[in-house]
Amino acid sequence: MIYFRRQLRQKVEKRARKGRIIAKSIDLAISLLFAACTGIMGLFFSILYIVLSDSLFAGQSIGKKIVGFRVIDLETGNYCNIKQSVFRNALIALPLIFFFGGIVGMIVGASLLVGVLIFETYLILKIGSFQRHGDMVANTSVIANHPTLETPTLNEQLHEWTQEVVAPLQ
Repeated sequence: MIYFRRQLRQKVEKRARKGRIIAKSIDLAISLLFAACTGIMGLFFSILYIVLSDSLFAGQSIGKKIVGFRVIDLETGNYCNIKQSVFRNALIALPLIFFFGGIVGMIVGASLLVGVLIFETYLILKIGSFQRHGDMVANTSVIANHPTLETPTLNEQLHEWTQEVVAPLQ
């Protein structure tokens, strides 16, 4: 019985790790599509998407929405907010800034991005908590969607997001 539980847990953990990697790959593909299709402004929107993606759609980037995951705050259980999304994804977005520096910048940025992705993937695969560096910094975790999790309407999300951005400015 214990052996069966251990095997089942290992299968679930393996699937969860793969799902996170697939979700981030989808988000990076969307980001690179932005950058490739629309030039310098696309690169700007690409970085913006990566940094803010986990605060969209109630803690779900497009990749996480497709795979069925969302990001939550470990202290409150609330969905990931803008600040946490920025902290979670800054390490991945920083190498993309080098892409503004011409061909040399692109080579440096691509090299750094590959290094960061290898590091983040290593953490997801090897650390028992399944957290990557960004999760540890932002105190967040990725969880699987569950039917009992109430997803706010788009109107509610926009209102919440606007409050988050405007409130600090007042």
